[in-house]
Amino acid sequence: MTCNTEALNLDPGNIPAGKYRELIKKLNVNNKIEHHIDRYKKELTYKIDFLKNSHSDESPSYKILSIDGGGIRGILPALWLSEIEYRTHRPISHLFNMIAGTSTGGGIATGLSAPKFKPISETTDEHTEDHIEYEYSNLVPIFSASELFNIYKNESNKFISKSAPWLNVFSNARKTMVEKYFGKTRLSHSLTELVIPATNDNCSHLFTRNDACKNSMNNEVNNTFVDILMATTATPTFYPPHKISDKTFIDGGIYFNNPASAAYDEAIRYNVPKEKISVISLGTGCYLPDPSNPDQYSNLLFWTQN
Repeated sequence: MTCNTEALNLDPGNIPAGKYRELIKKLNVNNKIEHHIDRYKKELTYKIDFLKNSHSDESPSYKILSIDGGGIRGILPALWLSEIEYRTHRPISHLFNMIAGTSTGGGIATGLSAPKFKPISETTDEHTEDHIEYEYSNLVPIFSASELFNIYKNESNKFISKSAPWLNVFSNARKTMVEKYFGKTRLSHSLTELVIPATNDNCSHLFTRNDACKNSMNNEVNNTFVDILMATTATPTFYPPHKISDKTFIDGGIYFNNPASAAYDEAIRYNVPKEKISVISLGTGCYLPDPSNPDQYSNLLFWTQN
């Protein structure tokens, strides 16, 4: 660019140098994040036949999307997934058979998988939560990837303090925000298979749609999205542990910051043939030198950095 500027100073009529400078200016504009946000404001295509075919047992492949934990850096996979939706014109939940996410990745996974819902009637049934019945879409998710990206960009400061994040330990801002978006939606309502890790009693715990659907009447298995998100994002020193019934959960990243292996194992448990499985794993943290030996890096310093 400097050479072209000098060339134009010597010869303002230098056409090749002028064209090159205009190209550089255009690239600089198109690489700004605002450019991407604007172009992602595009209608997606929702077709029930496409969703059924892509998720059927006859489909030639079983596609898994795995999203790492990483706090505010979840904005990166949200941006990449926005690009996928932009290029395919399809919502992420229609493109993948299973979505797994830990901590902030769990927020993205649930946002892309949870269905839109609306109240349809009030009831006097005392066993119905809040005395309101809801209708859940079997096609349209609550969020597109670009909408999740905008939440990271515009609302993260409501529940993450830039100067002293630990001051939010006793804040209800995070739960209020999650309840605002997910309401009473339960895991069995998910549009695609879902795997969300958390940690309970120093052991990993997986919240899965598969188990929820098999136990849809058992609210201790068919948890709400609110409880699942509060559990997987309960980052030590940032937020308090989250209690569900008599169990206490903290951040899923303690054991599965990258939930790809957990998702793969779940697919095998569902009797999916190994040769059909393909995995896209989106990270937010540092490079792991040896992914086949993750325990080598399971120490407190590595976890806090990632």
